[in-house]
Amino acid sequence: MHLNTRIFLALPAGLLIFACGFTLSQAEEVFPLQLEVMDDSVNVRADSTVNSEVICKLNQGDLILAFSESYGWYKVALPKQAAVFVKDNLAAGLDSKTVKIIKDSVNIRLHPGQSSRIVGMAQKGQALTLLSHDSGWYKVEPTESCFGWLHKRFVKKATVLPKKEEAKIEVGDIKGNTQNENKPDDTFTAVGRLSRYGWIFKKSYTHKIVTQDYKIFLLKAERQLLEAAVGHNVKVTGKINNELSQKYPVIEITQMEALD
Repeated sequence: MHLNTRIFLALPAGLLIFACGFTLSQAEEVFPLQLEVMDDSVNVRADSTVNSEVICKLNQGDLILAFSESYGWYKVALPKQAAVFVKDNLAAGLDSKTVKIIKDSVNIRLHPGQSSRIVGMAQKGQALTLLSHDSGWYKVEPTESCFGWLHKRFVKKATVLPKKEEAKIEVGDIKGNTQNENKPDDTFTAVGRLSRYGWIFKKSYTHKIVTQDYKIFLLKAERQLLEAAVGHNVKVTGKINNELSQKYPVIEITQMEALD
């Protein structure tokens, strides 16, 4: 009886140490996180287990974006080579290379079949790159909301190149017109809430930042990175580009920092 009591008391302590170590490890990583693959033929899987289905393979030097971590696995955005499927009655062909979603919250599946695993979602009006059409299913490139799992031992944090020494101009100093007198390679910083600009077909810029003094800037960066920050306050740094065809100035992002 005495021995059993000691075992019972020892287990929670061990579990507590493990949990604390895991939490501290998690705190060191800020997502989204860019990763570099360290080996060839590395599996991206449908779930965070070695027995789950292989979606695609990555090779040494490939870069991929991670959005969370769980027990030694990263949840990552699916690369373009990981083809996925959408039922053809939920989308309409726009041309030979593009389809547009015509229903709300459409499931994107790993294989052509209603029982196939769901790997992402698409929203009404969203344009997808079409690869083929067969037996009632569109084969498309993954969207920014399609995810798989990658084991941590096969990747490392991608090397970030040092920033050039450039003058930073705060949001209040940026003129929201096309008469920008700053040099083309000047760096700008804006702080505000990031949101979607709208799913509009063939639009180059899908997200925006609204600053505290209500200035609006469109953002140019990897869509997965921007989508992960929707609804959050962020600090973005990059080159300003006042295109005549755009209503708002465009920031070509070189660095983004989450503030909440």
